[in-house]
Amino acid sequence: MASEKKLTDKISRLQDELDKKNRILSSIYKISQKLNRTSDSAQLLKTILHESRKIFGFTRAIILFLNKEENSLETKYCIGFTPEEEAFSMSHPLDMDKHLCLETLTVKQNKTIYIRDMEAYARANDIEKKMARRWKRVSNISAPLRINREAVGSIGGDRTHEKMVLTGSDIRLFSYFASLINIILENARLLEQNKKRMTQFISLQELSQKTSSTLNYGQLLNIVAGNATKLVHGSSCALMMPDDKGRYFRIAASRGYEKINTDLIRIPANRSICGFVAASGKPTWVEDTSLESAYVAILSGVRSQLYVPLVSNKRILGVIRVDRNSKKQFSSDDQEVLEIFAGHASALVENALLYEQILEQRNLAQNILESAPNGILTIDKNSVLQMINRKAEQLLKVKRRNVLDRNISTFLPDKMIEMVSDAIGYGKDYRYDEITMNSKSGMPLIYGATSAILYDSQGNINGAIITIQDLTQIKKTESMLWRTEKLSSLGQMSASIAHEIRNPLASINFNVQLLSKKISGNSYTRQILDDTLEGINRIKSVVQRTLDYTRELNTSLRCERIDHVLEDAVALVQHKLKERSIVLDMSFSQDVPPLLIDSHQLQQVFVNLLLNAVEAISGGGTITIRGKKEYDADYGNTARGFLITIEDSGVGIVPNNLKKIFDPFFTTKQEGTGLGLSIVHKILEQHKATIDVKSFHNKGTIFSLRFPLSGQED
Repeated sequence: MASEKKLTDKISRLQDELDKKNRILSSIYKISQKLNRTSDSAQLLKTILHESRKIFGFTRAIILFLNKEENSLETKYCIGFTPEEEAFSMSHPLDMDKHLCLETLTVKQNKTIYIRDMEAYARANDIEKKMARRWKRVSNISAPLRINREAVGSIGGDRTHEKMVLTGSDIRLFSYFASLINIILENARLLEQNKKRMTQFISLQELSQKTSSTLNYGQLLNIVAGNATKLVHGSSCALMMPDDKGRYFRIAASRGYEKINTDLIRIPANRSICGFVAASGKPTWVEDTSLESAYVAILSGVRSQLYVPLVSNKRILGVIRVDRNSKKQFSSDDQEVLEIFAGHASALVENALLYEQILEQRNLAQNILESAPNGILTIDKNSVLQMINRKAEQLLKVKRRNVLDRNISTFLPDKMIEMVSDAIGYGKDYRYDEITMNSKSGMPLIYGATSAILYDSQGNINGAIITIQDLTQIKKTESMLWRTEKLSSLGQMSASIAHEIRNPLASINFNVQLLSKKISGNSYTRQILDDTLEGINRIKSVVQRTLDYTRELNTSLRCERIDHVLEDAVALVQHKLKERSIVLDMSFSQDVPPLLIDSHQLQQVFVNLLLNAVEAISGGGTITIRGKKEYDADYGNTARGFLITIEDSGVGIVPNNLKKIFDPFFTTKQEGTGLGLSIVHKILEQHKATIDVKSFHNKGTIFSLRFPLSGQED
């Protein structure tokens, strides 16, 4: 009977062990299924602990992993703990050297440890005494978790209400369960690693497409920095670019450096990891920045780094530096994938640099054209406008958006079209013509245009280029110089003649006066002598006025209101206006500025012009005077000076006489000396003012006087 009972017990134990193994295998299958369905490590650990608790009847179960950097055992996941117990366990890692307890001994000895009576075991161990008081566990078992036979953590369970009686077979089963868990965790690690690599290479492909979509240098560097950070899961990243001499590195683009001014960062090449990587052309990573003497701290909290050079055609363009805030965070896999990315990015950065250089050269050429003082146009062989600079827009009164890619026949003057046609159709190079156009204000504008042939790289005619120069002021200046030179010559000649006439005229005058006293003849003789004296006096007056004209003017300039001077001049000729029934219409704009003028001399100018206007009106008419600031529509509506116009409704000036009216001694009046307008011109010249005249037969004459604004004379 005893032998039968032993056999029955043995069969029962074997059956129980077999049941436990089946439950373990079922749990392992369940855990494996969980692994296949999710990559969440927390969910996997949770399932493992729940299954171990169910199989072995634990009150609580816990998984701890070894942190080699800190030499501590840290709780990764636990079940059956109160919230307070769980919080304490998660926040208090076990020191592998100081805390010689069941869990640390399991990892150190790399074997399963079972304690049936924790109270008895704790009496001989101070750490266990403290843990026993805190955890109140009665029995406990702990098995190592291994990777490549090396303990990397432990899995354990306890009971708090009764002793956990385990046989040797039970302990072996728990160790067997732990070894199967080891396999599952290793597979999970490899699966996670493969998924990470797959994700990196998919990301690499996507990033390559993204970076290839731009040639903007700054934008490309920002994309590279951002994608390098994502690719190896960095906390920050910087693209370090050397200066022209290679002595320093600067941060050209970054991620995670927003709180510092990267423009101020200069890292010496000869005393930094960045410089070493650039010099060697080899990647490197730093496991602990606190132990690296060549590490240059830029961001606080950085503990590990990965450096990869940007190399194109054996030339170092820069270095990618990725940071993490924990030690030993980079691996050879990270280096490999970042090297692949850096190789692709280097070619793109090189292309972007070349593109930037081309843009700079093009922009320089464009700026030169836009800043040129002359207008420049390029036309293709089909007479279509390809380029027009800012000056040409101003001169031709066009907007480039309205004329680019259009046939030049729609907006260019006929002479320019003819020049282009000669250049493209007949190969006539460097033709010059002067072209007259009208401004918005109606004033004539004179342009000098030059055509030249454009050739392609094979030497064939590909189009034409037209350069335009504004000659209006040059021509006006030439005319003024010619007039001034002419007046000067006439003045010198007049002064010489006046001096020659003056002395003999005095003798003639004296003799005629003497004769008039001696001769007491008839009235006819007396009349002859009186007429002679009158003629002599008239000659004397002409001589005196000639000498006055040639004498240097003593001009005294002061800031005064020119409208007040005109009002005084009008008052002096008011009686003449009434005699001829002439209506005077005078008005000035409200913004009349003070001008640098000699009021006495200008009064003489205005009186002279007003008297001429009165004499041009035979009977009844109008004289219109207007004064305002003059704005140049061709130069951005800037104030160019102060304009006064004096317009009469008289008979006008014969066209052939218009160019002569300012010449000394030219007059159409029977008793005029021809010096009035010459003196007007001379006075205005002293004021650096100009005078222009327009006249229409039997419709009247307009004199336009332009004065420089105060401070703008030069």
